[in-house]
Formats: sequence, C-alpha cells, structure tokens
Amino acid sequence: MKLIEIKPEELTPYIEAAKATGDRVIVFDGLPMFGVKKLLLPIQEVLFRYDPVTGEPEVPPDDYLARPTVIAGVRPCDARAALLLTGELLRETPDPYVAKRSENTTLLVVPCEKPYDEHCFCGLVGDSRAAVGEVAPAMAGLHRPEKGLAKAGDNCFSCGICFMVCPTCGCFSVSEGEDGRRVRSWNGCTLTDFTRIAPGRLLEPTPESRMAHRWRRKYEEGARLCVGCGRCERYCPAGNSMKALYEEASHE
Repeated sequence: MKLIEIKPEELTPYIEAAKATGDRVIVFDGLPMFGVKKLLLPIQEVLFRYDPVTGEPEVPPDDYLARPTVIAGVRPCDARAALLLTGELLRETPDPYVAKRSENTTLLVVPCEKPYDEHCFCGLVGDSRAAVGEVAPAMAGLHRPEKGLAKAGDNCFSCGICFMVCPTCGCFSVSEGEDGRRVRSWNGCTLTDFTRIAPGRLLEPTPESRMAHRWRRKYEEGARLCVGCGRCERYCPAGNSMKALYEEASHE
C-alpha cells in the first residue's frame, strides 16, 4: 500500500491524473461509516468455487484485485488503521486477496486541522492529526477499566455494529455457499455466537466479557489496534464509548 501525504488543495490534480491513467478513484468525505477496511477486506466475498465437473477450485475474477485504486481524502487515523489492518492480516499467514488489494492501493492522506467531531480521540491515545507516521503505543500504566466495561456490557445489544465500523477489526468467518462457492464474511467478538465452540459452549458468554475481550485486543495484546477514530461510539445504538473507557483506564 502506498501512502501520499498531501494538502486538501492538492487533491484535485492527483485525482485527475489517476483517472487519466484508468485507475479506480474513490473520494472520502471526512470519516465515512466504513473506512479503507471495506475496500481491502470486503464485507462479503467469494474466495473461490469448485468446478462441478473437475472438482478443482476456481478463483472468481475480481476487477479490484488487479486494478490500481486511489482513495483520496483519507484522514491520518484511517491511514494508520489501514496499515494496522494489513499488518495483522499479512503478518503470519498472508492473506493473498488482501495482499493483492493492498499492493494496488494508494491512499492520498490529508491532515486534520481539528477533530472531526466530539467522538474523535486520536490525540488522547498519542497519535497526530497532522501526519500518518507511526502508531503511538498504548499509554504506559494503562489499567483495565473494569467499571466502564461492566457498564458497557450492561448497555450492549450485541449487535456487532462496533466491529463492523471499526477500521482495524479484521475477523471473519468462512462458509460454503451455493454452487460450490466458499464465501468469506465479516464477523466479530461482540456478537453472541462469535466464540461458540463444541458442544455449544461460549468462551465469552456475556456482553461484559465480550467487551473485555475487545478491550484486550485493542490495548493489551501487543500493538495497539485502536486509532481513536470514534466510529464505535458514533454509530453504537447504546452509546458505548471506547474513548470513555480509555479515559477511565488512563486515570485510575
């Protein structure tokens, strides 16, 4: 993935140049509900299908895999999230679909002069609105916000909107579809059945335990996987806030 940091007034020449060469161009206006993740890892995609005669797998044609794509107007937090997401999906057993899309994607990153809205908290976690740079580590001495997690669990509907809109959540499930298709779909840890194992046992049986798992994944297991974009609170029907949890954790 190629990142180009430019000023807003410089976007138009880049966009026109990309269109002239036949690149696919997508323009972000602020922070859309779904960030770069939706383009690198589609909500649902056919990975391959089995030929009914030979039984051999056939990878379906995907124009986006091979076509250079430019995403213009990307905020620094979304650019960081794209780097974190691809880092996770390409780290151990590289995902060939994500790898190909990443290889053919260019992000035109514009700085933020001020927070997008009241839900943003990239500055709180130590990131810069002016440039992409490296993702700052989680604050030293961060404590788990037990009170906040209990409250969030009580409020949670287990609807999964938070992981859907989160730009760094890359979990998915794979199922067998019609006509021998193998289909990949987004999945996530705040859904009730995400951790169900045989014989029906849930590893994370309550909304509170699932919220705690989400917190661990974002802040406690190696690299920080939260960029402070605020989407989880912005779209949560219960008003749960990762920003509030982080504030509690950093002041206990």
